[in-house]
Amino acid sequence: VLYTFNIDNNMDGVANDIRFEIRFKNEFRGINRDAGLFLSYVALPAITALAGDGSEGLGLRQTYTVTMFIKGKKTVLGRDLIAVPSNVGPRTMPDYESLAAQGIYEADNGIRVFAGQRDDPFYIDLGAVFDTLNLRSPGTDMLSGFNVHTIALEVPISTLTANGARPSSASDPNAVIGVWSTT
Repeated sequence: VLYTFNIDNNMDGVANDIRFEIRFKNEFRGINRDAGLFLSYVALPAITALAGDGSEGLGLRQTYTVTMFIKGKKTVLGRDLIAVPSNVGPRTMPDYESLAAQGIYEADNGIRVFAGQRDDPFYIDLGAVFDTLNLRSPGTDMLSGFNVHTIALEVPISTLTANGARPSSASDPNAVIGVWSTT
């Protein structure tokens, strides 16, 4: 699967100034492949690492490559990075937060990337919204405890602006970017 994030940083309405491509591939491996199991994970032993010792039970592993294009110049930021698997429980993944932390990768130019499951970051009181905007104080986060599959890119502002500098104010033309994505 290929995910693309397209960025317009010169306000011409065409998001072709910067592009990030994230391409995933699947690998069926280890105990699962050898035993012909249909499961993605087998806690034999428990999964404590994305690679090497402790990753033997990770039968279906996704890897990905992150590529950045700026004005046509291609830069591979990371290759064969491992996506963090879904948290299936403490017997299979006894320390999921530690496992997830292994999936944060430092790339060149101050860019960090992550792909995997995370707690839904949006806070919304859906019950109050659907009750004719009968907003409560304090509200209730109706999405708390639900997970989403995430691709996160942390990119320095100076990488995203047309002039390569941090905007001086909110009214600076370089403070505005347009973004759209494709799958």
